[in-house]
Amino acid sequence: MYNAVFLLIAFISIINADIIDLTDDNFEHLTQASGGQTTGKWLVKFYAPWCGHCKRLVPIWDEVSEVISTNQSDDGILLANVDCTKNPQVAKRFGVSGYPTIKYFADRNMYSYDGARIASDLMEFASEGYKEATAEDVPPPPSWMEDKVVKVRIMVQTNHHLNAIVQDFEEVVTNRKNAAAVLIGLGVFFGVLIGYLMASLKNTKIKKD
Repeated sequence: MYNAVFLLIAFISIINADIIDLTDDNFEHLTQASGGQTTGKWLVKFYAPWCGHCKRLVPIWDEVSEVISTNQSDDGILLANVDCTKNPQVAKRFGVSGYPTIKYFADRNMYSYDGARIASDLMEFASEGYKEATAEDVPPPPSWMEDKVVKVRIMVQTNHHLNAIVQDFEEVVTNRKNAAAVLIGLGVFFGVLIGYLMASLKNTKIKKD
């Protein structure tokens, strides 16, 4: 119920937007890419801010947006951007390795656009041309564990102190194998000790109750 309400509110809030910014957090909620694509057809540009080709595509993308909003607003086509430097999970999910990459999500499939980067060709592809392209299965969103692993990795990479700790640990594991064994052993020992203490405290509380 909560997810349905969240999706409805989020979608209503962007329905009048010309170009929608998709992120790691909202991509699947808004596009429903692997869940039936009930919110419409999505023409998505994956880009990096430093990419020269991406910068040259901006006015063309704006032109496509204008055409959609004025002439084809009833076709259910939505235009979106993904900044891959800020949203690595989405980029990884769709195998984006070069910029810009344009993908179209329609008819419960995914289509890669390899045509000319001009507004008329992009609109033709989004309207009918995609039906002549190869339909690809939409990759599923990352699992809960995959999502947490990526977020931890990003946190470590962007936090100077955590990054230094990880580098020190890698240096110990690589060059000081005896010390690494001791560290791992201590980690296991303290993990067991903490678990034992927590269990003891829980049992004590139960007896008092």
